[in-house]
Amino acid sequence: MDGINTPAAAPKADLSKTTLVVLVLLTLVISVVGTWSVLNEVNGLQLQSRSQGPSQASAQVGLTIAQPAEPVVTTGKVTFNIVQ
Repeated sequence: MDGINTPAAAPKADLSKTTLVVLVLLTLVISVVGTWSVLNEVNGLQLQSRSQGPSQASAQVGLTIAQPAEPVVTTGKVTFNIVQ
């Protein structure tokens, strides 16, 4: 590219101080409003106390290990069959 004159890129203008201050203030306002709304949501949650004892729902889990009918090549995979 010898002999080809390309125009020099024009320098970019910097942000003015007022623009920068407005952006910082806007960031602070958004942060405060976001924090306030999250704290209001957390305060509105009703936590369930564990002192009431176990709930009505319950489950029973069992595990039976049986020999397969034919030899199985070890692959490192585990399979669970869920039976109701």
